[in-house]
Amino acid sequence: MSYHDELDDLRAEILAELYRRHIKTTPRALALAEPEKLRLFLQDATIRHDAQDLPLSSFLRRVRLDTGISLEDFAGLLELPVELCEQLETNYSVPWSVTPSSMADVASLFRIHVTTLQMLAQNSYDVAYFSGHMVNRVLSNQQMRTWLAEVRQELERRQSRELLDS
Repeated sequence: MSYHDELDDLRAEILAELYRRHIKTTPRALALAEPEKLRLFLQDATIRHDAQDLPLSSFLRRVRLDTGISLEDFAGLLELPVELCEQLETNYSVPWSVTPSSMADVASLFRIHVTTLQMLAQNSYDVAYFSGHMVNRVLSNQQMRTWLAEVRQELERRQSRELLDS
């Protein structure tokens, strides 16, 4: 590893820490203290087709912050540990390390269309590859594709047609 690579890694770690501190101190914009009211609020949102060129982690963080939901409320709604939700929002882990069922929960909560999820996962794959955090490209690509198929199957099982229709 070169000096510049180490410096880039250090900068990324510093930015991640600053972000974690920022989200813990930023006041919430959305004042829906009851989880059920928050869930109903989110269910009325339009289906998200706006993948942009972001990895899934950045997209989820942006959507969560734009809707004013704290990380703790996000975790509570999904009945997941805060640490797992935090992991979902960092670029240091790939999204396919999260169970397909949990990702189906996230997609349902934030109304992310499956084709958008595919684009976001591909962007995450690209970021992992170009940042050097991917050990085996072929294996990672296969894992991502299998994971996406399992998320799709879970959404089909739940009959979430609005997230699957073209």
